[in-house]
Amino acid sequence: MNAIPILPNNTITLWQKQFLTVLGRFEQYAQQLFTFEDEAPVHKARVSLRTITTFTGFLRSSPHKNLDLELLNYLHTRSRLILKTLGKVRDFDVMVGHVKDINQDKLDLKQLNHVLELERQMARIELELNLPKLLDNQFFELWQTFIHVYLPLHLQYLNTKRHFKKLHKKFENRYLTYLAHHEINGAAHLRTFEALHDVRLITKNLRYAYNYLEFALDDETQESAKVKVKQYKRIQTQLGLMNDYTNLREKLKQLLEDYPYLVNNHTLEFRDRLNKKLTKNLKSIVLPSLDEL
Repeated sequence: MNAIPILPNNTITLWQKQFLTVLGRFEQYAQQLFTFEDEAPVHKARVSLRTITTFTGFLRSSPHKNLDLELLNYLHTRSRLILKTLGKVRDFDVMVGHVKDINQDKLDLKQLNHVLELERQMARIELELNLPKLLDNQFFELWQTFIHVYLPLHLQYLNTKRHFKKLHKKFENRYLTYLAHHEINGAAHLRTFEALHDVRLITKNLRYAYNYLEFALDDETQESAKVKVKQYKRIQTQLGLMNDYTNLREKLKQLLEDYPYLVNNHTLEFRDRLNKKLTKNLKSIVLPSLDEL
């Protein structure tokens, strides 16, 4: 039988403390999700849950024949479903804000805003209907069981450095793909845009990993991580607006197809303005070189 690796002192305690802190924070915000008094609880609940899925993603990256991954996979999948449900509400809140900012009350978009508000309310109703099925007492009880019983076992085989190395390799590949498309096809080309979207996703993963797993890194890596997080945040900020405009463009296209009465000179003019905003944003993006990262 293979010997179980010996963990450094306090490793288990550190991980358990982090898990319990973030889980408690999520449970606190989860109780406010159905009031909709403001957007803050939805956003903060998503951040907490995203932290948890960052943890579980790392644990799932080091499978071992001696480990039973069933509970970890179940909780990871369930948490991702909750994130997706919360994301729909958050996306509508963001889209409504961008319509207002882009329009500046210059076009008559009353009907479009009305339909957007209706769809936002539908997303909230969907949240109220589906979230209790995903976010019940058993969800939190299973997390407590995992943290206190299963987590110490998973940590025996966790290779944090290897997972960071995989993330960096994936980032490098996606970044080089984007640069190639940018040079060959130009900044506003569809393939360049798709490659840039892939860069955004892996950048977000790296930023969260360094941010939320700082406690699991050695002192030297922690110091370099602070610089990296700033760079990743800068990239994410630049690409975040691109993602918002893209989501709004797709939603506008869908609404104009589903509700033909919305098609008029004002909504078409708004669509053109949105496309120009997106194109301008894509051309203005200046990312650091790989050497800087």
